[in-house]
Amino acid sequence: MRALILMLVAAAIVAGPGSAGAQGAVDTKAEIAAALFAASATQAAVEKAEDAKITAQQGQIVALAAKVRAGQAKQAELTQAQQGFVAELAAKDRAYSAVIESFRGAVTHITATPEGAAALAKYNSGDEAGAIAILDQLNDARDAALQKATDIQKAVGRRDEAQLAANSQAHGKVPLAPVIALFEKVVALDPGVWSDWAQLAELYRISGRLVDARTAADRAVATAPTDFERNVALADASNVYIDQGDLAGGRKALEQARDIATRLMADSPSDSNLQRTLAADLRQLGDVLYLQHDLAAAHQTYIDSFNVISKRIDAEPNNGDLVLIGAADLAGAALVQRDVGDLAKARANDEEATGFVRRLAATLPDNTTVQSDLAVSLEGLATVLRAQNDLAGARADFTEELAIDRKIAVLDTGDLSHQFAIAHALAQLGELLFQQGDLTNARASDAEALQIGRRLTTADPTNVKYQHAAASALSELGFIAIRQGDVVAANQDDADAITADRAAVASDPTNGEFQAQLASDLRLSGALLADRGQYADALNAEKEALAIFRRRADTSPLDKNAQHEVAQTLELEASSRFNSGDMRGAKSDVEDAVGIVRALTAADPSNVPLARELTQTLGTDLMAQENLGDVDGGAKVGQEIATSAQRLATLDPNSNEVESEVSQDLVLAGTAAVAQKDYTTAEDDFSKALAIVRKLAAANPANAELQRQIAMEMGRAAALPNSPVRWSDVVSQWQAVSQRGPLSSADQASLAQAQQSLASALESTAASMMAGKDPKGAFAAEEEAIATRRAMAAEAPSNVPFQQQLVVDLKDVTLMLIQSGDNASAAKAADEALGDAQQLAGAHPADTPAQYTLGEALTAESWVSVAKKDYPTAVARLQDGLAILHKHAAADPTDASAQIGIALQLERLAAVPGSNVGWSDVAAQWRTVRARGLLSGNLAVRAAYAERQAATEAGQAAAPPKP
Repeated sequence: MRALILMLVAAAIVAGPGSAGAQGAVDTKAEIAAALFAASATQAAVEKAEDAKITAQQGQIVALAAKVRAGQAKQAELTQAQQGFVAELAAKDRAYSAVIESFRGAVTHITATPEGAAALAKYNSGDEAGAIAILDQLNDARDAALQKATDIQKAVGRRDEAQLAANSQAHGKVPLAPVIALFEKVVALDPGVWSDWAQLAELYRISGRLVDARTAADRAVATAPTDFERNVALADASNVYIDQGDLAGGRKALEQARDIATRLMADSPSDSNLQRTLAADLRQLGDVLYLQHDLAAAHQTYIDSFNVISKRIDAEPNNGDLVLIGAADLAGAALVQRDVGDLAKARANDEEATGFVRRLAATLPDNTTVQSDLAVSLEGLATVLRAQNDLAGARADFTEELAIDRKIAVLDTGDLSHQFAIAHALAQLGELLFQQGDLTNARASDAEALQIGRRLTTADPTNVKYQHAAASALSELGFIAIRQGDVVAANQDDADAITADRAAVASDPTNGEFQAQLASDLRLSGALLADRGQYADALNAEKEALAIFRRRADTSPLDKNAQHEVAQTLELEASSRFNSGDMRGAKSDVEDAVGIVRALTAADPSNVPLARELTQTLGTDLMAQENLGDVDGGAKVGQEIATSAQRLATLDPNSNEVESEVSQDLVLAGTAAVAQKDYTTAEDDFSKALAIVRKLAAANPANAELQRQIAMEMGRAAALPNSPVRWSDVVSQWQAVSQRGPLSSADQASLAQAQQSLASALESTAASMMAGKDPKGAFAAEEEAIATRRAMAAEAPSNVPFQQQLVVDLKDVTLMLIQSGDNASAAKAADEALGDAQQLAGAHPADTPAQYTLGEALTAESWVSVAKKDYPTAVARLQDGLAILHKHAAADPTDASAQIGIALQLERLAAVPGSNVGWSDVAAQWRTVRARGLLSGNLAVRAAYAERQAATEAGQAAAPPKP
């Protein structure tokens, strides 16, 4: 190049301005001739020849050039003269000939482009600097072009290597990182191939580099040279947009891809590749529409895709790619069918899809894409099985899904999409385990899901799916913590989940799944706040959740799940309203919830979970009716509960869990009937509930809880009038339960209530027998009552009412024995009563009822003394009792029972011969009671009798009191 420039410079000096001029197109032939004539090599050859003729000829040509520039001669004449001169000189000088031919080649190469010809013209016209600058740029461009050509050629080999590596990576044989590095080299060498950018974008996406993935995806779209290739680039780019939380952008890209494929299909309707492409675009678009909660559009799009791809599958049944698209369409349709409540169709589609993919996976065990699709299909089927209450089947499929995801992830730890799949599968399995009551394993699954989700979020903070995975795990851990009684952990988990939910929603407000998760966690927050008594804050959280769920239900009326979520949130809000004192608001919420669940159940009468939900919601409604005192409304709800429970029992007759719920529902219905005093209906409901629990207990005799439930149901039945269930049987059942382990405080109270009811029933029986002149039977019944009281007192020695009641019963037995003439036994009973009363009063000196009980025992002792005609002892015992009453009356002048007790005790004293208490004293005390407004009913009769007796003592006649 330097030699060429020197030649040109010399030529310009010798020849001067060329003949081409600055105007118009460059005459390359003339410029080449002028350059050769004026070349330094030509001048050197002239000098070497030392030929006067040649020198003269050279001078003539120079003169002719001047004439051409002056317009006095033609350029063609000058060009011909210059060419002839150079040819003649070359013929005489072989060395010159070689040099000038080389020079001719260089100059001719320069004029191969218009820019080069212009530069040569500048040289020939004397503008050496301008010509050199142009030539330098030309040579830089040429060098760059040569380098680009070299790079493109290099990229061919690198691309082949990258494609092989990508294929191996898809089979789990090569890690992700080196494949990315190879494609980065390819696009660096040759950035103009769209498919390289598309593949690199996908590799970036699954490795967690979403920002780089979006850049690469956009380059793929920009460089795609044809409509078909642009279609593929747009469809691939949509995956990146969706992962970044840009559902709107993903939808737009897929709609553009669909439109391109549709247009191309119109021109080539039989093109199988276009059919496959259109189906794939529609399937992906269906996924986005589903995430945006546009269920009707999503379902139609899945169906459109399946209609397209099924024709290709018929033609190519062994084409795995087509099978995967068709299976994905079936699974997508199943998603929508599940949400709208058509579980039978959803299950059929999921089973067919899973069957397709499982058969393909068996033939391609090393293909991670096919294996991943199998895991996704299994999850869809498991979700439907769970909705149908087939928890065992769902657990098996979720477990298989997780095993597949773990196996794939081990092959390439750099592929974050596989880690995300594990986290998602763990969360699904954890939710099922929670539903089964396996809290330990549920917590382990969700904790691992949270750990993975947080690790993925750290690796790629821009990926909203990773954020959502962590938030979902936190939410599930919150529910588990509540069930395990760890309220502190539950509050923290839920608060963290809501923070993550709000971030996800902010990043993509159109994502319905993110909205639903936020609403669910807000609802849990409401429950936790209500548990702490913060009902106003709880209502705020529940209202926000309800608004989100209502929007979802309103925008997609077909979504039965969204309506169900509304009902559940209304129930929770009703509870907070109730605790806030807003009874009518609570009732309104519950009735709205019942209406929703009732409609859902009517639309799908074979759905067991919905049937269970209806009875539970009706139970809440019953509570609302009772709290407002609406007995008739409660009875109506109770009847519906009983009907719903019986229908539920027929839907799933082999489920112990369902049968247990049915028994509880029947108890609610029976309780409502009791409130309306419909004891016949109540007895029927309670009896059915008891029969169910007894059946469950017979099948599982080791289950202590079922034995406990038997005791509870027996107690409810025994409390009804004329019930065939006896209190003695209830007590025996509770005692049997206690043999299996210590009773809880609540169960101890239930046992005590049963014993109390048994004793009261026996006492009532004893009284009836005494009235029927059957003292022997009456005494036997009373003895059994006392035995029950003794047991109660022994089991709870610190329970004052139990001890007190035992003394009262002994006092009653004392009287019965005296009336039957058995004074010796009466004395024993009175002595036992006094001993127990003294022990009780000594242990509780400040307890008024305990002291009064001592007075009751002293009264029993006085009766025995009167029967023995030991009047002084009788008076002494009664005076001791009177002293106790006076003491407490003085300590608490407002104690009505003390004042009435004094009057009664004075009556007893006045009736004993030798007593210093007269009827005037008794009458005066009753006047005191009357003055305090405490005299009514039987007490007024007694007061009147005292007045008459006092008059008699004063010498006036007094009629005996009416019985």
